[in-house]
Amino acid sequence: MKIQVKLCLAALLVLAVNSIQSQNLVFGASANLGLSKITSNFPITSGERSIDFAISGNLGLFMEKQFGNNSSIIVEALWVQIQGKESTDNRVLTNFTSQGPEVIGSISDRERLHSSYLGIPIYYRHKFGKIGIRGGVQTMLFLFASLDFEASGVVNNEPYQEKNKTDNVELDGIDFGPKLGLDYQLNSSFRIRADYFYGIIDITPGIVSWERKNRQISVGLDYSFNNKN
Repeated sequence: MKIQVKLCLAALLVLAVNSIQSQNLVFGASANLGLSKITSNFPITSGERSIDFAISGNLGLFMEKQFGNNSSIIVEALWVQIQGKESTDNRVLTNFTSQGPEVIGSISDRERLHSSYLGIPIYYRHKFGKIGIRGGVQTMLFLFASLDFEASGVVNNEPYQEKNKTDNVELDGIDFGPKLGLDYQLNSSFRIRADYFYGIIDITPGIVSWERKNRQISVGLDYSFNNKN
């Protein structure tokens, strides 16, 4: 009886694989590593401000529906990790008194925002030999975020030092924007890829007056479970 059950399961598996292949569906996994930046128009009245790239990455699964020999539609489900780094050097601190503004010191600060999303990109892909060009859009659903903050300087003629971490930072629930990419087919199972995502939605909560937007560039590898081409 156990042998019969195993044979039935094996037969069902073969039928399922054949059905998927007959529909030109390819399933696989994807892993990417890259750089991200969170743009910001936060106003400053003094000092020098910079927004830098930080390490980021994606990991997930994809489904590709092939049309003919060169065209396909790809849908992915990705865990997306995005980081942003901001810094301000020599920011002047002012205290307003009855005599007018009074400079009480200056500080430099560093801020690193870590955010995680569920990314759902949808692409059209066109193949030229072993090279694929893809273009589409990505919707990202916010999962969680944290913020690391450091500051140092001099305040009231005394050394000033601050360091803290804030968990459960709230960002807007949805991000969205175009996503473009290139890939190169190494063999029937593997292809290397490069992608760029340009977020167009302000990810800060509505109560905040300034804007933040996500940017990410990454390179990685696709592995197809059942591709025979």
